[in-house]
Amino acid sequence: MGARLIVLAVIVVLVLVFVLQNQAPCSVRFLWWRSEVPTIALLIATFISGIIVGWVLAAFGRRQGRGEEKKREADSART
Repeated sequence: MGARLIVLAVIVVLVLVFVLQNQAPCSVRFLWWRSEVPTIALLIATFISGIIVGWVLAAFGRRQGRGEEKKREADSART
């Protein structure tokens, strides 16, 4: 657990340094929406979105693993 925490801390520090060095406003277009937003807000939103997507995919993978394990147990019980 210690190594994971260190890696996470290093990633967070690197992201913060990157965000703080890129504070100029940028133009964002999505479908019909267009806006000038600070780059810092865009980078933080992207980082948080990535964390959420990673968490959801990891949870889905764990759920899939449990389903396969139950299937193997059921197959073992039949034989």
